[in-house]
Amino acid sequence: MRFSPTPWLVATLAFVILGFTRGLHSSFGVFYVALLDTFGWSRGATAGVFSMVLTVDAILSPLVGYLLDHFGTKKSFVEVVSPWR
Repeated sequence: MRFSPTPWLVATLAFVILGFTRGLHSSFGVFYVALLDTFGWSRGATAGVFSMVLTVDAILSPLVGYLLDHFGTKKSFVEVVSPWR
C-alpha cells in the first residue's frame, strides 16, 4: 500500500478552515463591544443580525448535508463555485 499525503492535506485544511470559521463564529461576544463602538450600531440591531446568521445556519445545515450526501462533495463544490469563475 502506497502512502499518499493528499488525504492528510485535505484533513488538515478542513481542520484549519473549520477551526477558523467556527472560532470567529463562536467569538462574536468578544468583538461585540468593539463592533458597537466602531460602527455606532445599536445593540439590538447587532444582536439581531447575529441571531439571523445562527437561524440561517441552523436551517441550511441539514439541506447542505443532504446535498453533499446525495451528489457528493466534488459535484456540489463545482456547482457552488462555478458562478464565480
